[in-house]
Amino acid sequence: MNILEKAQTGPVVSIRVEIPEKELEPHFEKAYQKARKTLNLDGFRPGKVPMSIVKKRYGEAIRYEALEDIIQKVYPDVLEETELRPLTPGDIKESNYQPGESLTFTVSVEIPPDFELADWRNLSFTEDRIEVTEQDIDRHLDHLRKDNAIISERLEDEGAENGDRVTADFQEVDEQGTVVIGSKQEDIHLTLGEGMIDKQAEEALLGIRPGETRRVTITEKHVDEASGEEHTHTIDFNVTAKTVENVELPELDDDFATMVDDSLETFDQLKEKVRDDLKQFGEYQAKQTTANRIMDALVRAHEFDVPPSLLEETIQRMVESRHEESGNMIPKEQIREQVKDTAKNQLKWYFIRDRLLDDLDLEVTDEDVDEALQKRADASGMDLESLKFMFGSGERRDQLERELLDSKLMDALHDGMQKEEQVVEFSSLFAR
Repeated sequence: MNILEKAQTGPVVSIRVEIPEKELEPHFEKAYQKARKTLNLDGFRPGKVPMSIVKKRYGEAIRYEALEDIIQKVYPDVLEETELRPLTPGDIKESNYQPGESLTFTVSVEIPPDFELADWRNLSFTEDRIEVTEQDIDRHLDHLRKDNAIISERLEDEGAENGDRVTADFQEVDEQGTVVIGSKQEDIHLTLGEGMIDKQAEEALLGIRPGETRRVTITEKHVDEASGEEHTHTIDFNVTAKTVENVELPELDDDFATMVDDSLETFDQLKEKVRDDLKQFGEYQAKQTTANRIMDALVRAHEFDVPPSLLEETIQRMVESRHEESGNMIPKEQIREQVKDTAKNQLKWYFIRDRLLDDLDLEVTDEDVDEALQKRADASGMDLESLKFMFGSGERRDQLERELLDSKLMDALHDGMQKEEQVVEFSSLFAR
């Protein structure tokens, strides 16, 4: 086998390979023997056709049929000689063979991108410090009231009012009112007046009674991830109400506090608990936001191409997921345009992450795993030995170690990069 040419464009390497005729012959002989075992010719027992006849009558067809197997068998040798470690199976193309001559073919493989790690310690990010306001506490208390509301069905002759909860089926229809097959959403719960759908659609449902169907147009908004521009589109539905329920909210007093949490005695204690819970949740969200900003800063600091087939695979996976999440309402091509940059950045981070782990020489020890399992045991009340057995080996152990390694990496980047702090109100977490 000879490597005739090796050319690289970004993460894609093309290799032109030659297999001389004398190296092909042993492979052809094996192919003749294999074909002979299955040949049936008049005058000969099965598998006993003379080899001279096999070669004379079927030799050329057998040789051409064997070429794909030959290429697959020498493919590992090609990788070893070129010292390549491809990320995906090679793509064989431009195969050429003439009887009595060498076989030549080109194999295209994708390898990890080659890039210099940026001076990440001089990169910067913004870190949020969460501030919980009285308005945040009031909003959460309002949610708790609704969660503990007394629900009663409206009488048949009573239509839905603001504040009522409507359970309905939403059937998408086209402009002519024809049902769009496969787009029915059943048992959707709406509290009228809370903005769960746009105002015009909510108003169209006021007065609806159980069993009644109304035509409603809903306007949906989404932001293009690439451009940041907001787009809207409308969808028509036949909405059939199943139930209409009156919602009676409890008073905010000591009894309410005990109803929410029987360890509490006063409403003031409930407010303080809500403040602490919101603070803890906000800090968790802020930590996730900070991690995303750190990753974004590192991705922006590196310019390299990602392997095209991995990029396409990632885009396809994201498109299918978001298409399903949208109830198959948003066209796949539209989603593709929205996610292609995100998919590319995800892959860039994957390769940057590996280089950073090497640069920082980070690893997960058995002590790290034991500490993490102890924390899980304390938080869940599960037996520590049972957790150690569950995470002793296999996929669960691997996943835990990946999580711990990512956590170590993020801590190192957080401490090593330049950062600025900004105060952020809790409510802004839900406006992002």
